[in-house]
Amino acid sequence: MNLNAVKGALLVLFAILIGVVVLARGLNAPDTATVTSTDPPPAPDASPAPPPAPASDQTAEPAPSGNTTTSSTPAESSTEQLPATTTSTTELLVNHPYNEVKVLIANGTDVCGAAGRLTTILSAEGFLTLDPVNAPDGTRPDISNMYYMRDYELDAQTIATKIGASLQNLLPMPTPPPVPQADDSHVLVLIGADDLAQDNC
Repeated sequence: MNLNAVKGALLVLFAILIGVVVLARGLNAPDTATVTSTDPPPAPDASPAPPPAPASDQTAEPAPSGNTTTSSTPAESSTEQLPATTTSTTELLVNHPYNEVKVLIANGTDVCGAAGRLTTILSAEGFLTLDPVNAPDGTRPDISNMYYMRDYELDAQTIATKIGASLQNLLPMPTPPPVPQADDSHVLVLIGADDLAQDNC
């Protein structure tokens, strides 16, 4: 066999080998045909619903049946309630300046100058004394009494101390007063048949 024959045979074998390889690749290649679809793409699957919550081990207590009575007893306060204090506003227990307290002395006895004597004493102390008068007929008290207008009780006590009268005979001024002239006074001293009835004539 000559050299040319050998080369020819190798070329034939090489060609056959190439054909076999190409054929094998052709058989394994995927179909490249593209199909265009006009249908819309399928909607994605909806998310799965969450699993149901596990049942609680605790059982709700049923509401009581029937009428329910609510106690109306108030809760006790932690702070002790002190009793309310009341202050009387009908009378102001204050002493007024002497020269602002008008005093009337009325003689309820037949002792001469008894009212004038006490008027002089209180005038010297600085009180605003009115002219002494005699009490009306029928006004003859057994003891001396003192009457005071509203807000002048302490002033009456001071006057009683000055003239030596009893504090037990201090009375609110009545309406009408026992002596008409007392309408213009704050304190009235009505002399009765006791130590205040001293002659001054």
